[in-house]
Amino acid sequence: MQNDFTIRPATLNDSDFLVKAILMADRGPSPVSSYSGVFNLSEEEAASKIKLMLEEELDSCELSPEHFLVAEKDGQIAAAVAGWVEGFDGVASWMVRSALFQEYYPKEALENAQKLKPVVDEVVVHRTMGALQLESVFVDPAFRGNRLATKLFSAHVENCKKEHPKTEFAELMTYLENKKAIALYQKLGFDVIKQSKSKNPNVLNYYPGSGMVLMQIKLEKLLTT
Repeated sequence: MQNDFTIRPATLNDSDFLVKAILMADRGPSPVSSYSGVFNLSEEEAASKIKLMLEEELDSCELSPEHFLVAEKDGQIAAAVAGWVEGFDGVASWMVRSALFQEYYPKEALENAQKLKPVVDEVVVHRTMGALQLESVFVDPAFRGNRLATKLFSAHVENCKKEHPKTEFAELMTYLENKKAIALYQKLGFDVIKQSKSKNPNVLNYYPGSGMVLMQIKLEKLLTT
């Protein structure tokens, strides 16, 4: 327990909050998430599909409850962060997500994403194999100011060092236009190691940003933050 908050592994019973975390973290300050915009779905439709994906409990991406830690107070979830080591089982996270989209998104949505492949290819940045991925970082507005995200980061790092002791770095992604998030992560010690930018004038209709940034930090530094 930390300042009356308990950090624990998420379960399927937390799926409503996890769906919210996945979508809100992806959106940032934008009105659209990639889970809806790229596939021409409403946010409600995307949320319902993500909830079904969570029930699969697949490894190696943020669409699995077992990769989430949550911070809880008085039985109410206040924050969530997903974490996994990229490619620890030989499969990249984008491949797992793609398989889930193929399974749960309607045919028309997949066709729409295929039409946008040139934009997708411009925006997507691939994660570093063997690095701890910190994803879907979300703190309920009512609980902000308690450093819950950094506490969840540290808990993920502690778990990673036990289960994957050779892991050296942690990474996270956000969008170019999410300047506030980038500044906060840089303050924690993250450095931008990759970034993308689409030239498509309509990219913000499909994504929360015109490009993505991949940020990295040494595990030990994040533990002491």
